[in-house]
Amino acid sequence: MTRGSWQKRTLVGGLALGVGLAFGPAAQPAVAADPWVVNTADRSSVEVREIWTENRATHEGPMFAEEPLLSAPFAPGELHADAAADGLNGINLARQLVGLPGDITVATGRQADLQRAAVLLQVNGPGGGLGRPDGMDQDFHDRARTAVASSNRAWGFRSIVDVNRYLLADANGDNVRNVGHRRWMLNPTMQQTAFGFAGTTGATWVLDTARTEKVDYDILAFPAPGAFPVDYLKPAGSTRATVPWHVSLNPDRYDWDATGHTVTLKRLSDGREWTFGADDADPRGEFFAANFQRFGVANAFIFRPDPSTIDFAAGDTFEVTLAGGIYEEGTRTPTTVTYRTTLMALQPFSDHHPGDEHFAAVAWLADEKISTGYGDGTFRPTSSVNRDAMAAFLYRVAGEPDYTPPPTPTFTDVPVGTQFYKEIEWLASTGITTGWEDGTFRPLNEINRDAMAAFLYRLAGEPYFNPVRQSFSDVAPGVKFRKEMEWLADMGISEGWAVVDTREFRPLTPVNRDAMGAFLFRFVDKLGTPTP
Repeated sequence: MTRGSWQKRTLVGGLALGVGLAFGPAAQPAVAADPWVVNTADRSSVEVREIWTENRATHEGPMFAEEPLLSAPFAPGELHADAAADGLNGINLARQLVGLPGDITVATGRQADLQRAAVLLQVNGPGGGLGRPDGMDQDFHDRARTAVASSNRAWGFRSIVDVNRYLLADANGDNVRNVGHRRWMLNPTMQQTAFGFAGTTGATWVLDTARTEKVDYDILAFPAPGAFPVDYLKPAGSTRATVPWHVSLNPDRYDWDATGHTVTLKRLSDGREWTFGADDADPRGEFFAANFQRFGVANAFIFRPDPSTIDFAAGDTFEVTLAGGIYEEGTRTPTTVTYRTTLMALQPFSDHHPGDEHFAAVAWLADEKISTGYGDGTFRPTSSVNRDAMAAFLYRVAGEPDYTPPPTPTFTDVPVGTQFYKEIEWLASTGITTGWEDGTFRPLNEINRDAMAAFLYRLAGEPYFNPVRQSFSDVAPGVKFRKEMEWLADMGISEGWAVVDTREFRPLTPVNRDAMGAFLFRFVDKLGTPTP
């Protein structure tokens, strides 16, 4: 039986190098009164998207406050504060995605030396070693080499954010065998980092173990249980899912043999399974490895389907089962580890971005398959919602109930075969719509905000409600659908528009698609899935 060991090792794979240096046993940190508990199993796509929105890279200006000098006499330069903030946020984002604390800070005293490391690596190039270039000061070189020795590093990128994203993927060559860069970045005991960038080369200090807070976990997995971005399974710019999966066990809860392990990956939508074991040794195809070297947590069970045979998609849920040679800690009682991961897209539509109005709600529409957008990948958020699309939205919000539409149409302008015929007929069957007195539904008409309020009120089952106040200056007593609009306000589903010292609902204004997303998101958040 093995728990792994400290080993000296340099990772070389493509244009990335990582660290795995030997250290003496570190002093045990004081146990915090309230440990951080890793638990992502119930995390939603909305929560993941919030983490990403708060930590995504936003700096578009110059990379440096002071440019590095890449020839004699050489100078480290200094990252622009916003570029450095993006680098730090990227590391905290990665850690939060797997459930770890996202409170890493910069060890400011190391930044200059990491800049020296980036200069040395850029000048010598990948495979060029760490020799002192002509004209480089000995002290500069010594400090650069020391920083390199405790850092992940990579060549050929535009920013430190891109460097760290590449290293987190660990999808290149021998890096797949141990995902060492990733494991250092996801080390539970990490508290600080530092990074440097020069030319197209980055170095990130990752050997910190200064965290005093105890991090309690059963497993650390990438992708993590619960919602996880499908974006992280393909390296930037790649069309193939070459990023390996891995799971690390808490050695305080598990023991394991050196060999005999298997992993089963099952896609729940169609039941397809992939089983990985010792025979899957091709780092460019189907792969499995049990690695017990000390890269952060000293165990990792690494697996990946042959990238040429699978394309992961948002909405896919996978069940992972690790078995064989795994035991409850301190015993020979066999056990298995099972968890589920549901993949989601960080930005489902190409024309709706973080920071845009109602971004979270529109993305939620995609997560729940309430809207698939258009064939070109857009959502068209400021376009108006037609009545037929409204019927489709409400049918899907209700969970797509089992319903067989009648062979004889209810509405004269919605014949059998019309797009959304089933959804429109369902809407009529529930009493959510009665159409117009002339027997039409007018499916291609825009839906106004007052009618939208009426639809949602009926979808909720027409709960008893007696409006006692006037929430909106343009919705006075006697206005059609006043009760329904006031109900939206009372439930917190609509706030209307702030105008000077009052609010307006604008009942006859057509509903935009992004606003419809917000109304539906709040409706479900307040009331749950409706059952009209």
